[in-house]
Amino acid sequence: LSILSSDNKSINFAIALHALIPATIMRQYLLLILKMFLFWWFIFLMNRMVFIIYFFNKFNDVPAVDTAASFLHGFALDVSAISYLMLLPVLLLLLQQFIAFSFFRQFVFIYCLLLLILTSFICVYDLAIYTDWGTKLSYRALQYLEFAGQGAAFTDFPAVLLLLAIVILQVTAGLILLRQVLRSVS
Repeated sequence: LSILSSDNKSINFAIALHALIPATIMRQYLLLILKMFLFWWFIFLMNRMVFIIYFFNKFNDVPAVDTAASFLHGFALDVSAISYLMLLPVLLLLLQQFIAFSFFRQFVFIYCLLLLILTSFICVYDLAIYTDWGTKLSYRALQYLEFAGQGAAFTDFPAVLLLLAIVILQVTAGLILLRQVLRSVS
């Protein structure tokens, strides 16, 4: 406790944490956090690519440099969203050090799978909104989500099948990658 009484508490917390968690395990945790960050970044890049491919005809007149710049400009938003998505898993990873029961891998798998399904449906909903309204998903579009059944009545069946196939492909690709990320986690 004398460590925590110093003026620089954040450095002392890191020292105390290092004393509790061996360096090899800490390296594994940091590597896992990096892999999870890259996993979610890949998911967001995939969503952006799906949008560009889905509306390829609208991007024909846009210079390739501008299309590529959308990935660069979107990086800050991606990092912000990824940080929110990873907050709970990182906190639970630290908490697991004080609990003998190993629950992290199962929790993160289910947590990421649910979020993966959610982000895939948001991506597809964004495609449908842009098709109908010519604008990306916004707060206003979310207000009309309760009327999605009515809106689906005006959507043609082949488009619904294509959007469903996109969700299935995104979730499948994300699931394969997620299993690779979590393979070494106990």
